Amino acid sequence: MSWKSDFFFLLLCVSVPVASCQKDKTTRNFSDKKNDVRIFKRLCGLELAEPYNVSFRLVDDEITTTVQGCTGSFILGNRASTKPKKCSIKISGPCVSEQNIFSRYGIKDADRFKKKSLGEHLVSISYHVPGRSYGVISIEPAVEIHSDPYSFSQDSLKFDLSHIAILRKKNHIPLLRSLAPDGLIKIVNHADTSRRFKFILENYSDALSSMEHVNVITFSSKKKGKLSYLLEGTLPAKQSALIKILPRKIYRPWSFAFGGDVKDEIGIFLQLLEQLLLTHSPLFIIEAGDYTRNSLPRELHNYFERTKWLPIPVYFVKGNHEIRVQGEKHYSRMFGPSRYSFSFDDVLFVILDSTDYGTNGSETGFRLGNDQLSWLETVLKSNRSVKYSFVSLHTPPVPLHGPSLRPSYPSNMISSEATSLMDLSKKYSVTYVLSGHAHLYARKEINGTVYLTSGAGGAKLHTYNKVDGFDLDTKKHLMVFEITNSGIREERVFLPRDKLQSE
Repeated sequence: MSWKSDFFFLLLCVSVPVASCQKDKTTRNFSDKKNDVRIFKRLCGLELAEPYNVSFRLVDDEITTTVQGCTGSFILGNRASTKPKKCSIKISGPCVSEQNIFSRYGIKDADRFKKKSLGEHLVSISYHVPGRSYGVISIEPAVEIHSDPYSFSQDSLKFDLSHIAILRKKNHIPLLRSLAPDGLIKIVNHADTSRRFKFILENYSDALSSMEHVNVITFSSKKKGKLSYLLEGTLPAKQSALIKILPRKIYRPWSFAFGGDVKDEIGIFLQLLEQLLLTHSPLFIIEAGDYTRNSLPRELHNYFERTKWLPIPVYFVKGNHEIRVQGEKHYSRMFGPSRYSFSFDDVLFVILDSTDYGTNGSETGFRLGNDQLSWLETVLKSNRSVKYSFVSLHTPPVPLHGPSLRPSYPSNMISSEATSLMDLSKKYSVTYVLSGHAHLYARKEINGTVYLTSGAGGAKLHTYNKVDGFDLDTKKHLMVFEITNSGIREERVFLPRDKLQSE
């Protein structure tokens, strides 16, 4: 029996809930007497995985993919082969165009991913999936972002933000995110008459912060959730106003949490969070990155829906899985800026973006870049008087991540970039450098700075490097750091015993 002599219908995950798609990652073979319908695991000789909102059929010896709505996605796996494999498909659907079909690495896939419009709502694609790898095809609306996350205008009002960023508009209302226990919103009314404003501020904790306003009339704040407020008010003509977020007085000891690398295992991550909050009372958590596998809309929606119960602020670190497909833009709209800093109770926190990937001399890997390293030095220099300092990033400056399946795609930080970070940490007496990326626990003190990796927040362990002098462990966990008058205490929170079997 050949593909040419029979009509095969590959029908996978059509119009089913996301959760159902994620649970059933196998495909079943069966025959329907009426249509000779069969389900296959392979497409173009590649493993077809996680098809969401799409169906496949063979028409005139060509595979046509139909998207049920305006979003859909599927994965083409080529992990078993060392050679690239090509897949050619037609994609149709009510929202399909060249502008809303994306591949795993975006513009970096330019040499291996081609698309061409064949008419309204019909596009052909050709995808060379690298060996020892997989390809992602996502059909989703093209994302637009603010060019400056700290400034925007609306109806003659100009907003300038400090330690707060605009994410996007939600039902035409600006959605802002707090990036620290303190912050400032300056609003200027350029109109000749008074103007009203309305926006949502999220990631705001009453336990950490209080709010004041200056020169705003008819001001109101309405709580919309555990960590969000709807703020409204009126500004007089040609006047400016301030909304101040002020940190509350905190008495030591107090604690914060750190960890991450979730990817497909959000269930384990949620169990760890629940255990953390049962046994400790952290004021906030810094998450170490990799919140989804491929930054697809359904994955991002699932992550935020399942973590929205958290009663404490989250300060995000950007991971390398946040730069897939349209991930860079999704990150800006949903998580906020990829680098920022704040001080709280004589403690400095710096969040870095280690996701830039490329070549430096003879090395390929993750980079911080000269601009970011200069910015980091400026922040550290201007905060030399703090008692403790924490620098957080996704990729550790030590090569803990094990060998990649593809030698051409190393998974560690370029050594010259790592050296620059470690030199700055020594120069400015950084207390901790916290990271994820390698799915384990690793700790070592170097030149007075503790380098601690906590990337065991859910994602499965693959391979890792045993680096001399590091204490290593692969148990799933999150970290708690307690700030006291005499020092810092570290503690790991593990999965409860009754959950260990399900890990």
